[in-house]
Amino acid sequence: MIAFLLNQILSATYLMDQKIRLEDRQEVFAYFGTCSRAILSMFELTLGNWPVIARVLQDKVHEAYFIFSIAHKVTIGFAVIGVINGVFMQETFKVAGSDDKIMMRQRERERKLHTKKMKVLFEHADESGDGILDIEEFRQVMENPSVRTWLAAQDLHMNSPEASDQLFRLLDDGDAALTAQELVEGVARLKGPAKSMDLAVFSLEFRRVGQMGGFQTETFPRSGRWGSLL
Repeated sequence: MIAFLLNQILSATYLMDQKIRLEDRQEVFAYFGTCSRAILSMFELTLGNWPVIARVLQDKVHEAYFIFSIAHKVTIGFAVIGVINGVFMQETFKVAGSDDKIMMRQRERERKLHTKKMKVLFEHADESGDGILDIEEFRQVMENPSVRTWLAAQDLHMNSPEASDQLFRLLDDGDAALTAQELVEGVARLKGPAKSMDLAVFSLEFRRVGQMGGFQTETFPRSGRWGSLL
């Protein structure tokens, strides 16, 4: 509609005016002389190299056309087209996020990246080169502030000096030594917030041990939060 309007206005008031130089009228005609030219120019003004057409209207026709060019670009070119692009991008990412193959590839990339990072940490900590980490080697590497910061970036926070011993016990399978595989799998299991399934499994095991007589509930105080739960 804007293209048709500009075509009619310019044809009646500018292109037919014999007082204006022929070269200027030919230049304006190249953009707005016919309906097809005007439509193509409006698409270019909206999506393409808009300053060229805006300069032609301002310099050749009238200075006031800069208001039209800027207003059209701000409202249609930036706001409307930006919203449409945002909707399309949102829908595209939504579809991509629900695609099984894409999710599998993403998980596989995350797993490989995590494995690579943990193996780099293991090689840095294994000073003896025997392929295992004892508690002393683990403590020594965890004393490095850069390593703690790096682990925090992996969603594994070491907030106290005792946290390294606790982490070692959580990763260890009971032989007082960590292998690269134990480090990779253990950190992958521990990093990040607690999952609902993990809490449900812990609650189930807790109740099972209680039913088997693994502990006496009378040893816990009956007052307070834990007493009410027991």
